[in-house]
Formats: sequence, structure tokens, C-alpha cells
Amino acid sequence: MLREELKEQKNMLQYGQFQKVLKSHMMHVLYQGNIKK
Repeated sequence: MLREELKEQKNMLQYGQFQKVLKSHMMHVLYQGNIKK
């Protein structure tokens, strides 16, 4: 049970990092797109 909870927390952490990276990547892409116009 405890091991499962740890795994869950780790997954949430990784997902949070993924979301952060994805958001900054999207902002970067939008920023680049705006400059090109």
C-alpha cells in the first residue's frame, strides 16, 4: 500500500513537471509565432 502511494506521488510529480515544460514550450512557440507575423 505504502509503495503504491509513493509511486502515485512520483507520477504526480512527473506529471506536474511535464505540465510545466509543456506550458513553457507552448508559450515559446506562441512567442516565436507572434514575432514572425
